[in-house]
Amino acid sequence: MKEFYGALGEDRPSESKDRAVSYVRNALSGHSRVRSVSMICERSMRVVRRSNLAPLIVSVDEQYEFSVEALINAINLHPDADVVCDNNPNGRVTAEAQNYAEHAGKEVMKLRDLYARLHRE
Repeated sequence: MKEFYGALGEDRPSESKDRAVSYVRNALSGHSRVRSVSMICERSMRVVRRSNLAPLIVSVDEQYEFSVEALINAINLHPDADVVCDNNPNGRVTAEAQNYAEHAGKEVMKLRDLYARLHRE
């Protein structure tokens, strides 16, 4: 609901994002391996990388303890996402969520790990 009220003051409400998503988008946009970042929906973005690396679809969430349940919810909301980024700097991704992501063919990581992921296929 906070996103709705925040968007009321925007010229283009469809581009309004919460702070966590805006932070990740801005951080990725400034990375040396990123050519462009475009929003797919309010919490996922397409990251086009340099050096002929394939684009990544990144979904952003913010959990204190990123559990399997949080990962399943993120995958259900953004099934095309390659990476689910937990942007809570004080949180952690559980081992169970990491295992589930591996079996689901997805990756779940913190933003600092996503920076390193941008360098590899």
